[in-house]
Amino acid sequence: MKKLLFLFSITFLLSCSSDDEPAQDSTQTFLEKFDGSGFVDSLGEEYVYLYNSTGFFMKSVETDEDPNFCISIKVGDQTIGGESLSIEILQNNSTTLMIEIDYDSPDDDIEVITYTALANGNISADYDGDSTEIFSPTSITFNSLCN
Repeated sequence: MKKLLFLFSITFLLSCSSDDEPAQDSTQTFLEKFDGSGFVDSLGEEYVYLYNSTGFFMKSVETDEDPNFCISIKVGDQTIGGESLSIEILQNNSTTLMIEIDYDSPDDDIEVITYTALANGNISADYDGDSTEIFSPTSITFNSLCN
């Protein structure tokens, strides 16, 4: 009888336990999930800020420059660091943001960067399949780095 009562108690406890974390909405896009979030690379030299906006969807800071190199990135034609380029969002789903950068250089290079949400809250950035970088959440704001 004690074994039956013990088994019933375990079953009851397991069925009553709840998940304290709210369920992730899989219908949210990558930019909706991370709207206003900032991330920093493992060396603390590159920061990425994401926005679910019709204007700039990303801001980036490189702190290994003096002064910091700060850019705002939008869809379409733009000039960044004196270089003309065009940016297109190829994919923006619940786990992935894929962007294509078409450089108007003499070689007319195209680069694809794929940002992926990781289970631990970090994001990875894959650069054309050549290299991958991991970014961790940061509370340091874009404005504090780019005044």
